[in-house]
Amino acid sequence: MIVKIKDHDIKLGFGLYFLGKAQEARGTDLNGLLNHLIKNPISNPVDLMWLSAECEAELDEIELPIKKRDFVDFLEETKDFDNTDGVLAKWMSKFTNTIKGNFLPKDENEDVDSDVKKK
Repeated sequence: MIVKIKDHDIKLGFGLYFLGKAQEARGTDLNGLLNHLIKNPISNPVDLMWLSAECEAELDEIELPIKKRDFVDFLEETKDFDNTDGVLAKWMSKFTNTIKGNFLPKDENEDVDSDVKKK
């Protein structure tokens, strides 16, 4: 996911590599990471998003062209904390889908529901 902040394209990750780095950075397992988000659903997702930007920059072997303050200011200026279609909501959805797709058993009823809706 790429977000333009201060005329810079900032890449935010949400995949398995990032998930492992987030667990390592927090000194916890997947359950602990999720509990961390539940305990403070406002700032903790922002911190994880920032960590994801740092991971992406590390993988691309570049330095992030913005500071964390720029990132938080962007979220506040765009009223992203109140926007169900904003960057934060989209990133959290993709982050959640990474966890669902890789660590949770597939819900067999989900396929049935999808087929019924398609018809």
